Order: sequence, then structure tokens, then C-alpha cells
Amino acid sequence: MTADPDPEPPEGWDRYARRKQAGFEYQLEETRLLAVKLAEAMQGGPLEQVPVWHLGFVLEWRAENLPPGTAANDRAWAVRHGWTEAFWSESGWLHPLSYLDEVTLQANRDAWREDAGLPPGAAEAWPC
Repeated sequence: MTADPDPEPPEGWDRYARRKQAGFEYQLEETRLLAVKLAEAMQGGPLEQVPVWHLGFVLEWRAENLPPGTAANDRAWAVRHGWTEAFWSESGWLHPLSYLDEVTLQANRDAWREDAGLPPGAAEAWPC
């Protein structure tokens, strides 16, 4: 028995393929722009253009790979956001990346929900 063929999309296969390629090209460009910003920051460049979801990763990488003064400067820069103060322990050590990601997610919960397409009132427990 042969499987049913995929149903043709309402816009037809050519328009479907064109839309998929445009989406692919857009995502490719976005990924490349992100890579450039992360690479700049990981070489000691400014943190201002690091997307919020990657801030903890970049701060951890810089603390582990750049001179110690960079970590102190990074902390002074980051705590201006208020919620990022939780990235560091009382003794001044940067928490592990999993904790930084959790702090970021909780502090930016509404943005995550919007990105995920969750309307107000739906799946209120997420992100957990």
C-alpha cells in the first residue's frame, strides 16, 4: 500500500516553495547577524547589542576567557538593568549559565510568551 501524497498547499507548490525559501534566507541572515554580534562581544566588544537571551552566555564566556577586569566591568554595566543583579552571588561570583538563563527567562517572561505566540490567559504556567 502506498502512502497518501502530501496535500498541495492552498497557495500551490511554487508559492509555497518561494515562501519557504524567503523564510530560510531571512533566518540565515538573522543567524549571521547574531553570530557577528556575539563574536564581537566575546572578543571584548560592547554588550549593548547582545540579545537578551544570549546575555548570560556571553557574560559567562567573557568571565572565563577574557582578563579579570572585563568581568568587573561587565558586572558594572549589567546591573543597570536591575534584574541582572541576580546573575552574581553575594560574594561577586557569576552564577552558572543554567541559572543565568533561568533569571533571564523569568525577568523577560512576557517577551518570551509573546515570541512563543501565547496570548494573555493561555498556558499561564509557561514559561515555568
